[in-house]
Amino acid sequence: MFWLDGLVDAIIEAYPEKEEFIIRDEKTLSGRVHVGSLRGVVIHGLVAQALQERGKKARFLFEFNDADPMDGMPIYLDEGKFRQHMGKPLKDVPSPDGKAKDYPTYFGEEFLKVINKIGFYPEIVRASEQYENGVYDEWIEKALKNKEKIRGIYRQVSGSEKPADWYPLQVICEKCGKVGSTKVTGFDGKEVEYHCVPKQVDWAVGCDYKGKVSPFSDPKTKKCRGKLPWKVEWPVKWLGYKVDIEGSGKDHCAAGGSHDVGVRICSEVFGGQVPFNIPYEFFLFEGAKMSSSKGMGATAHEMGEALPPELLRFLLTRIRPQTPINFNADGETIPRLYDDYDKNARVYFEEEDGHEDLARAFYFSQTDAENIEKSYLPRFSRVAFFVQIPHLNIQKEIATLKGKSLTAADKKELEVRENYAKKWLADYASDNHRFEIAEQEIPKKVSEMFPEQKVFLRELANVLEQFEKENAAKGKDRGEALHEKIHDHRKSSPLEAREGFSAIYMALIGKESGPQAGWFLEALDPKFVIERFRAVASLESTQAKPPEKKPEDENICIDPPVREEFPNTPCVTAILENIEVKAISEDFKNAMEQEIKKLNIKDIKKNSEILAEYRAMYKQFSVDPMKRKPAPQALIDRLANGKEIHAENMLEAVAQLLMIKHQVGIHIFDAAKVQPLLTLRFAEHGETFHAAGDTQEKNIQKGELIWSDARNTLILQDYNHAQSEKTRITSETKKVIVLITGNAKTETSYLEEVLAEFKNLFG
Repeated sequence: MFWLDGLVDAIIEAYPEKEEFIIRDEKTLSGRVHVGSLRGVVIHGLVAQALQERGKKARFLFEFNDADPMDGMPIYLDEGKFRQHMGKPLKDVPSPDGKAKDYPTYFGEEFLKVINKIGFYPEIVRASEQYENGVYDEWIEKALKNKEKIRGIYRQVSGSEKPADWYPLQVICEKCGKVGSTKVTGFDGKEVEYHCVPKQVDWAVGCDYKGKVSPFSDPKTKKCRGKLPWKVEWPVKWLGYKVDIEGSGKDHCAAGGSHDVGVRICSEVFGGQVPFNIPYEFFLFEGAKMSSSKGMGATAHEMGEALPPELLRFLLTRIRPQTPINFNADGETIPRLYDDYDKNARVYFEEEDGHEDLARAFYFSQTDAENIEKSYLPRFSRVAFFVQIPHLNIQKEIATLKGKSLTAADKKELEVRENYAKKWLADYASDNHRFEIAEQEIPKKVSEMFPEQKVFLRELANVLEQFEKENAAKGKDRGEALHEKIHDHRKSSPLEAREGFSAIYMALIGKESGPQAGWFLEALDPKFVIERFRAVASLESTQAKPPEKKPEDENICIDPPVREEFPNTPCVTAILENIEVKAISEDFKNAMEQEIKKLNIKDIKKNSEILAEYRAMYKQFSVDPMKRKPAPQALIDRLANGKEIHAENMLEAVAQLLMIKHQVGIHIFDAAKVQPLLTLRFAEHGETFHAAGDTQEKNIQKGELIWSDARNTLILQDYNHAQSEKTRITSETKKVIVLITGNAKTETSYLEEVLAEFKNLFG
C-alpha cells in the first residue's frame, strides 16, 4: 500500500467521527527557504488532498513564522546592513530588496510561488498576527502562572534544567526592539518585568534596558510584546489554530525533543488535545541537513527553476516520510529522477507491469490530478543530448523513437523537457554530458591522435557510408544498430576501445569522451561525419602510438564495456600466503588511533578528490553513493560523525587504516574461496549478491559495477562498496587475495605504494 493511503487510513481510524480536518505546517522565514522545507509542505498538502478524495473536508494552513528573532546571518546578506537587526522579531527586519513589506514577506513570497507552482494552495497565516490579535493571550497567561510545572516538564522530558527565576516568555524590548536578548524577571498577573541583557546570547547584543510591560495583545493598538519559547509556543499553536493534523521533522520528534515536551505541556498545562503527528525524516543535500539561516543547500526557488513542477513534487512524494531523501542536483541525479518518474508513469498508464505504489506515486505527483494527460515521455538524457546538436529536428528524432507521429500532448511534454534539459546542461550536468559540435573547423585536439587512430577513422567513414546505403530509412533501433557497427569495427582494429572511441570524439567535439557513439553519430548529418573523419584521417600525424600497455595486474580483468565507460580504473592485487588471522593487538590499536588523530577527517570528507571521483563513478552506473557508499567514504563519514570504526582482526584493521589515510578501496578475500581472474564487469539482469553481514542474498540491478571471480562468484558489489559473505576471511584462512581499487584521481603507482604499506604493516 502506498504510504499516503496507509497514513490517511490511520488518520480516519483515529478520528472516526470527524468530517472536517485542520492541517497545519509552518516555516520560520530566517532566510531563503531551502528545498528541504518543501517536504513538510508536500506531506501535509497530500494528506489534505487524500482526505478530500475520501469525502472529508480539509483546510491546509501554512504559517509564515515571522515572530521569531533574527538569530543567524545568511551568507548572502550585507552583514554591515543587517547586523543591527540581529535579535529583533523577523517581522521588524527590513526586506533585503527594500521593496517587500518586511524581511519574512520577501522570503515568504518567494517560497509561496514554489508551493503554488507544485500544486498546493494552503491558507497563509502569519505568526505575528496570532499574537497581535490576542489569540494566544489565555495560553501566555497559563504559561506564566505554571512556570514551575513547565520547568519540571523540560527537566523530565529533555533533561533541560531551567534556573529558578526562568519564565517561559520573552518580550520585545521597548527601547531597542529586540526579543532575542530579553529575560523576563517577574509577573504580577498583568505585566511582566524584564531586562534586555547585553550578553544573553552570542548572536545579538541587548541594550541593558529594564522595564515593565504587558505580555498580552493590546486591543487598541493590536500590538503584542510577548513571545513564547518554541517548546511552549508549539502546543499553543496547536490549540490556537485548533489543529487536527501536524507532522514534524526528525529533529523535533527525537526522544526528549520539542515534540515530546510540547505534548506534555499541551495536555498537562493547557489541557488540550495533541494533533495527529506525522514524523518525517530530513531532506539531505549531499548527505547534510540544509539550513536557511546559514544559506546552506539548494533553495526551493532554485529547485523550482531546475525541475518541472511534477518532477519536483515526485521527488518529495515517492518516498515515505520516515525515509530520508538524499539529493544532489549535480551530475546524473536529475536524469535518473526523470527515468524513475517515467517508469512510474508507464505503470500508471498500464504500459508496464509494476507495483501499485509506483502508479500512486505518479498520481499524487501531478499538479492537477483530475486532468492527467497521457503523453510520450522521451528519455531526459536523450533530449539533453539532442538539444546540443545544431540544426537537428528534435521533434522528428523523438517521433522516430516513438515510432509514430507526435500528438499535441507529446509536443507539449517535449518542449518542457527541452527547456529543462538546457537548464540542466547549463547549471548541473557534468562535463561528460556537455559537448559542442565543431562544425566549422577541425578541433585542435586531433593533433594528439596517432596514425592508427586516423586509419580507424578513415575505415569507419567507409563503414558509415555502407551503413547509410543499407539503412536509408531511419528506424527506431537505428542508433543501436550503428553502435554495434562501430563496436564491430573497433574490435577488428588494433585499438583499445577507449582509443577508438576517443578518436571519434576528438574529431567531432574536441574531447576524449562523449555521448554513446552510435546514437551520437546517428543524430548527426551522415555526410558531415563521413567527410570529417576522412579529413582528419588525411592530416599528417605527429604523435606515435603509445607502447602497448601491459595489463595492470595479472590477477585482474576489466571487461571492455567497463573500460570504455571508465577508462581510468587502476587496480592492483597481492596474494599473501601462510598468514595467521590474528586479533588486533593493543599496540596496533593505539598506533592506529594516533595515526587517525593526525588526519583532518572533516577536511578529507569535504575536499578529497579521490572520494569525489568515487561518488561520480557510482552515479555514472546509477547507484546513489549516499545510500551505498564506497568503502573508504563510509569509514571517513563514520569518523567525521564522531562514530567508532570496527574491525574483526588485524588484516581488516590494517585495511581500514589505509583506506582512511589514502581514500582508496581495500578488500581482502579468502583465497580458498576465490578463483582468479578477478573480473570487473557490469551486473546482468537477475543476478544476486550476498553482502557480508546480511542474512540472505538480495537482487542487484542490471548495470551495477561488480567484481566476480573465474567461477563467476560475485565477490564485491558496486566497485568497492560491499564484500561478499561467501569470500570473507575467518580464523581458518591461510591465504588471502588483497584487492585495491582506485579511480581517475589515482595512479597505479599510488595504489602500489598503498599495497606496499599494507604488506609492511601486516608484517
